[in-house]
Amino acid sequence: MKKKIIKILPIIAILAIIQSVPIFALKNIGMDKLETENAYIYYDRGNLTSAEMIRDKLDDTIEDIRFKLGYEDGEKATIYVYEKQSSLHIRKLGFITLLIAPDWYIGDNKGQIALIVSPFAEVNGHSQESILSALPHEIVHTYNYQTNPKLSYFIDNGVASYLSNQRPTNDFRVGRDAFPIENLAVENQVRFGNMGGYAYSYTYIEFLDKTYGWSSIRELISGAKSYEQIFGKNDTQIYSEWMQFLDTEYPTHK
Repeated sequence: MKKKIIKILPIIAILAIIQSVPIFALKNIGMDKLETENAYIYYDRGNLTSAEMIRDKLDDTIEDIRFKLGYEDGEKATIYVYEKQSSLHIRKLGFITLLIAPDWYIGDNKGQIALIVSPFAEVNGHSQESILSALPHEIVHTYNYQTNPKLSYFIDNGVASYLSNQRPTNDFRVGRDAFPIENLAVENQVRFGNMGGYAYSYTYIEFLDKTYGWSSIRELISGAKSYEQIFGKNDTQIYSEWMQFLDTEYPTHK
C-alpha cells in the first residue's frame, strides 16, 4: 500500500501544478495590449472593441474613484479582459474553478490587477451594461488592496459596490432571512454572493457615509484604527444602528 501511495504522489503533484498554472499566468496566449491615459488593458486578439469599451468606462469613472480613495496620483490601472467567462474562472483558483464558479461571476482582482469578462461575453443574467458596471467595482478592489491587503471581504465589497453606484433595489430584503452580524465576517465568495452580501455590504457603507461621513470610511479601509477609535462605538453598536437604517430605507415588507 505504501509503495502505491509513493507512486501516486508524483502524479497528484503534476496534476496540482497543471491545474494551478492559470492562477499565475493571467495573460491568455496571443493577448494584445491597449495602453491608455489611465490603464494598461490586455485583451484577447481580435477583441479591440471590447478593450475600447473598457477604456471608455474606466475614463468615465476612475477620476472620482481615485479622489474618494486618495489615489489622485495613482499609477495606471492594469486590466485583463477575457473573451470567455471560463478564462476568467480558471484565473481564480485554477481549472477546478470551472466546476464551482457561479454564473454571476464576471470580475475579480488579483492584488492590484483587475480581471473582467468582455462586454460581449455570453453570460447568463448579464448584459453589456451590467458587465461594464462591474469594472469600477473591480478597480476599487485594486486600490483597497494597495491600502489594506487584509481588509475584510464585506467592507471591501461594500466600498466597491458603493463607489460603483451598484445600489440594490429598495425591496432587496423582501423574502430574505435575517442578516446576522456573523455574516460580516464571511470570506467565501460564493456564500457571500448567495446570501446577498453585495447588496447588504453596499447599504452598510451607505449607512456609514450618511451617518458618519466618508472620512470615517477611509479610516475603516486603512485598518489603522478600531471601530471605537473611528466611530466612538464598537462594531456591535454600529451593526445595531445599521439594522435600524435598513428597516427605514430598505424595509422587509412593501
